[in-house]
Amino acid sequence: MVFYRRSSCSAEDLIVLKLFASRAIDVRDAESVALRYSRKLDWRYIEDQLTPLVELKEAPEILQTLSRLLQL
Repeated sequence: MVFYRRSSCSAEDLIVLKLFASRAIDVRDAESVALRYSRKLDWRYIEDQLTPLVELKEAPEILQTLSRLLQL
């Protein structure tokens, strides 16, 4: 019998990844995840992980997108 190991990430980590990429399709994906899991998401964790990446990328508009997701 062959066993396969599946790796996945949390919904929070997926949102961080998608918002950091910030292409239109990635933002839509992040919106979908936010809508599906909104009440279960650790928004503080998302912000804490995303903020240093946004600073490194010098793209503060990403945090504006995150704020918009919080309103969904």
